Amino acid sequence: AENAPQESTLPTSFDITKPILDQVRDIILVAGMDSRILYANSAARAAYGYSETEMLALCMNDLTHQHSFDKHSPFFRSVHLRKSGECFPVEINSRQILFRETPVILNTIRDITAVSTAEAALWQSEQKYHTLNSELTATNEELTATNEELTAINEELTATEETLRIQFDELLQKE
Repeated sequence: AENAPQESTLPTSFDITKPILDQVRDIILVAGMDSRILYANSAARAAYGYSETEMLALCMNDLTHQHSFDKHSPFFRSVHLRKSGECFPVEINSRQILFRETPVILNTIRDITAVSTAEAALWQSEQKYHTLNSELTATNEELTATNEELTAINEELTATEETLRIQFDELLQKE
């Protein structure tokens, strides 16, 4: 039977999922509803500096230094802690899923150190731009005022020169 469905030779359930998740570059942490870590992919173990056994002994809060999030959004930013105590900024996509009919929290986490560094540099650049723009605007206003003063002085001098020329011509005519 050519059209008969072929029987899958792929392993089932987590046997195939784990090796695939270990190839993902992002940090993947699966936590129970009590926030205890049930699975940490190789990217997680490398990023945090813990062994697999150590990771499975932790709760999500053990990795969190500070976070800000909107309770209505699955996406948020946080600052996480490595085993060494070093902090690093992360962006988290967190959602509840069913795994083997058990609710768990799937956390896909991205180290955004480079993004945060770029955002800080952009913010500093924008601040410099606004400062320079304000300084240039003030300088332009000063130059405009100075130009107006010089124009008035020039008009005054031109009028004085004309008056002196007329007076000089009158003196020449009297002689």
